[in-house]
Amino acid sequence: MKHNTNWDIFHDETMNFEFAAQGFQLLTIDNFDVLDELLAVYNEISLNYQVGFTATLLVPDHSHRKLVHEKVSSILAATIKRYFKSYRQMCCGYAVKKANDVNSYMPLHQDISMVKPKGRPGLSFWFPLACTDENNGNLQLVPKSHLFYRHERAAGTPFPLIEKEEKLREHYLKAIPTKKGQAIVFDQTLFHASPPNMSKENRVVATSVLLPEEKPTFYYHRKFETDPVELKAYKVADDFYFSHQLGTTPKNIQAIENLKEHAPKKDTSLFPKLMI
Repeated sequence: MKHNTNWDIFHDETMNFEFAAQGFQLLTIDNFDVLDELLAVYNEISLNYQVGFTATLLVPDHSHRKLVHEKVSSILAATIKRYFKSYRQMCCGYAVKKANDVNSYMPLHQDISMVKPKGRPGLSFWFPLACTDENNGNLQLVPKSHLFYRHERAAGTPFPLIEKEEKLREHYLKAIPTKKGQAIVFDQTLFHASPPNMSKENRVVATSVLLPEEKPTFYYHRKFETDPVELKAYKVADDFYFSHQLGTTPKNIQAIENLKEHAPKKDTSLFPKLMI
């Protein structure tokens, strides 16, 4: 299925051009006070992030998710307004890899969908609070992969090229180490991963989902019992994700659409198009 995507994301037109081509953009946040404030908030709540990999959206405590979102979104508000054209923040929080933990790796995947594919894309904003490299779990991306699999995705939707992951990693996966004050923003459909944190310190990243102001928020639920697997689409309020457990059926909300899940593909015909 073809999706008409609008890449009018940044105030800077050069960034829009680069993002449309590659699916990500490296940003420089030169106000280190923002880093200090984000770290101070994390230090207050760090006991909630003590396993291999933890993200705020996965913390069971609903009040924790809401409180952290409010604090992080407030700190990031000026930065988001500076770079982005009419994007709102969703599900702000932290993504933490525990120190010296081989289980903190993240396999190749796409983020779940929170908006319809047509129009301006949903984005993931990834802002490490310290330098990142291959030893502590820097982000790894497959440039241009956002151009191929723009279908709706739910928690549990399989990675579309899971049987070809080894080849993708060998030839197309690109490590993006960051210096202090650098952030990465990427299309939520972009293939990405990260190695385990084998350093002596926890790797802490402030995160935000950025959605276009003009687009409503959606939650997609995967119906395992159907063949082929279907996704149920729910139009939800922005605060829905504070209290909902991913992978479960929403209560007291009617689905507005049933979709066939995009079947994973086994061919490698897109690989030459991923060359940089």
